[in-house]
Amino acid sequence: MRFLVFLAVAVALGVYGCFSDKAEETKRLEARIASLETELASAKEARTRDDGRMADCLIDAESAYWRFIELNGRRRPGTTDVWLAPDHIWNTAAANKANDIVSCKSLYAQR
Repeated sequence: MRFLVFLAVAVALGVYGCFSDKAEETKRLEARIASLETELASAKEARTRDDGRMADCLIDAESAYWRFIELNGRRRPGTTDVWLAPDHIWNTAAANKANDIVSCKSLYAQR
């Protein structure tokens, strides 16, 4: 994006001699450059915000997966992190998680 800004300035300088009021044209170009830099900063901020939201959404999908397993399965005796459940419970949890991930991507994936 910065390259485009510099390219715009270079083109403007090349055509600079064609304008009778050079000071006014310089001000117009400086305003355009400032506008483009502001637009670029805003896009970067939005991308950073969406990256954070995407990460939170994926964490929520993973948490929902394990909540489903915990609610519909049982803990293996003598362990704290091993869960037992019928295959259809694991499959349903995996399908729900996959749907949640697709939703996350549709909401927050960079375009």
